[in-house]
This record gives sequence, structure tokens and C-alpha cells, in this order.
Amino acid sequence: MRRVFLTFILLFCFFVTGCSVFSFAKKKPSTTTVTFIPSYLQDAHLINSELLRKGGNLLISSFLPGTEVAAGPEADNVSVMVVRGFMDVYESQTKEFQKSKIDLIFSDKEQKPDFILDGSILAMDVPSFFQKWFLFKHKMTLTIEGQLKEKESGRIVFVFKDTQVARLKGGDWTEMGRKLGQNLAKWILAEEERQSRTEIIK
Repeated sequence: MRRVFLTFILLFCFFVTGCSVFSFAKKKPSTTTVTFIPSYLQDAHLINSELLRKGGNLLISSFLPGTEVAAGPEADNVSVMVVRGFMDVYESQTKEFQKSKIDLIFSDKEQKPDFILDGSILAMDVPSFFQKWFLFKHKMTLTIEGQLKEKESGRIVFVFKDTQVARLKGGDWTEMGRKLGQNLAKWILAEEERQSRTEIIK
């Protein structure tokens, strides 16, 4: 009799705990999907979001060599490739981003620019002989900085700074410049999307 009673208790406990575990497994906690917008740039500060949301025509000025960079063909090529990289992203923006309110133009003679993007090449660094052979530094560094401003008022929309690093063996200033331009365009497009979401929430 005692054995039957113990068996009954064990079966009861099994069914009770089993049902509770099953019901708990069916209840999934509610989750909220948060879309992460990467910054793309090493450093960027949005100063006037209203101007960015308004949109308009954008003209990119040449990125001039800074005080620590020698003027010459290499710096000129970097400047050209920053613009080329920017164009890469804008030409295919519908594949990754929503349509931008900012249109890229290439001359202020045919169309009036609403925004000007200008900047400078801060650094085109390669390790010295001592750094290569005694400190084992084998990387080249390209750094740019600049700002986007409204042409008519001079108000700054955002400021930025970005760096590309590559190994000396196989490194290419022009490809690094192109990547910097791509990062810059992606940041603008991503920030536009983030601002549009903020407007919808409000």
C-alpha cells in the first residue's frame, strides 16, 4: 500500500512540474527590435539636424593638404578619390539606404549649391626607417577632416574626422581615400534615416 502511495506522489509531482515547464517554455518574453545605425566615421558631430533633414544640392570642394602633408600628385589623387568614393555610395544608395534629400552636384555654374562640403588631408603618414626596423611599425595612415555647411548662411551642419590604416605592403593612398569618401557618404545617408525615424516617433 505504501509503495502504491509513493508511486502516486511521484507521478503527481512529475505531471505538475512538467506542465509548468511546458507552459513557461511557451511564454516568450516580448522583445523590441532596435535598428543600430553605425557611425561609419571615426568622429562626427551633427550640429544642425534641421538643415540635414531639409536637404538640397551638395557641392564637394577639394580636400586640400594640411600643414603636415606635402602638396603633390599623391595628395591630389587622395582628394579626387574621396569624391569618387562619395559618388560610389550615392550612385547605389537605393540598395542600402533610402533615397537621400541631398543631391550631389559637380558645378555651381549650372545648379545652385545649398551645401558645401570641404575639408583637408590631415595626415599621410608612413613609418620611418627606425620605426619599421626597430619598432616594427609597418602601416600607413591617411586622415581627413572637414565640415558640411549651408552655403548661404555659413551655418555648419556637421563636422567630421576619419582615418584609414593599411599595411605598407599592398597599401594604396588612392584606395584609402576612396574608402574615406564612401564612409562619409554612408554616414550622411545613415544619419538622414535616423533623423527621419526620429520625426516619425515625434
